[in-house]
Amino acid sequence: MKFASISDLHIKSSQDPSFEILNHFLTYCLEHEITHLALLGDIFDLMIGPHIEYYNNFQHSFDLMTAALNKGVKIYYLEGNHDFHLGGFFKLIGFTKFENFSYLKHATRIQLEHKIIYISHGDDLGSSSLGYNIYSRIFLRGAFVGFLSGVAPYKLVTGIGHSWSQHSRTKKRLKRQDDSVIRQKFRDAAQRFWKKKKFDVLIMGHSHLEDSFSLRDGVMVLNNGDPTCHGVCAYVDAFNSKLIPFASVP
Repeated sequence: MKFASISDLHIKSSQDPSFEILNHFLTYCLEHEITHLALLGDIFDLMIGPHIEYYNNFQHSFDLMTAALNKGVKIYYLEGNHDFHLGGFFKLIGFTKFENFSYLKHATRIQLEHKIIYISHGDDLGSSSLGYNIYSRIFLRGAFVGFLSGVAPYKLVTGIGHSWSQHSRTKKRLKRQDDSVIRQKFRDAAQRFWKKKKFDVLIMGHSHLEDSFSLRDGVMVLNNGDPTCHGVCAYVDAFNSKLIPFASVP
């Protein structure tokens, strides 16, 4: 069995270089006999609600995922803080008919041979801010926004979403912390999570910072980082838990 994952591509359009990186990754998985494929959130910069326009905009990627599903690859799509309330969308494009497709909202346990793996977007583990957790987990991903994203027209959803996304980026730039501080925060979160959920490998994203470190003997923590920078993914098999290159950046 072979597992591979990426996150945080933040694809804005089919002309975005990160769209080609996603397709490189999916093609890599198909060509290298990956059995478990995980997309750990913020793959798209804005994807909220059951709107067929998302499929039309990024059809090639979804067609590659369909090919993987038909091949028997287990695909996990774990929502991030830019792509959520997508259960209806995946039903609309036929993914939910596959038993080997899972749409996930929280950190999830996977058994890969003798290894216990947990996958997470990372914001549910790395943020110690009560305000952010309430805003993200209760408001954005709650029932009210879920209902609105389902009944509101696509153009209204994307218009509001892009404004929110731009506002979020502006706040992050103003409050930007040193990379070492951010990386340590996520390492500390991994330590806390291990005490609650004993795992062999924890894989996450959200920080946009690649990381690979041993939490203790036999326990690894991997962060996908930003695939648009180095074209790496998290990779796990019976003998390895590491970051590996999957594509040259276009």
